[in-house]
Amino acid sequence: THLSQTPNREFAVSTATLSPSNQPTPHVRICGFRGFFPTPNLSPPAVEALQQSGVGLNPDVFESDMLSFTTDARMEKVRDLDGADGAVEGVFWVKEVMSQWR
Repeated sequence: THLSQTPNREFAVSTATLSPSNQPTPHVRICGFRGFFPTPNLSPPAVEALQQSGVGLNPDVFESDMLSFTTDARMEKVRDLDGADGAVEGVFWVKEVMSQWR
């Protein structure tokens, strides 16, 4: 894909949730792309922590187009994703080919 050709690893995630007054409210967050599941690009400390915990890494036997990104459970985007009822869109701007990838 074009994503493998770009050094840019950030993308926008958009959601729409209902506000406390029941009004649709858009949210956009910038996230760090970690690769495709089941083999995301992890930092060396993350790899070491998984190996030391006995969990280990996912086997390199599957291939998918499912995006992988990480975040902190305390961040607003977690609640936005959970409350979006499936209304989520991600978009990359791939400057090298002057194209959006959704």
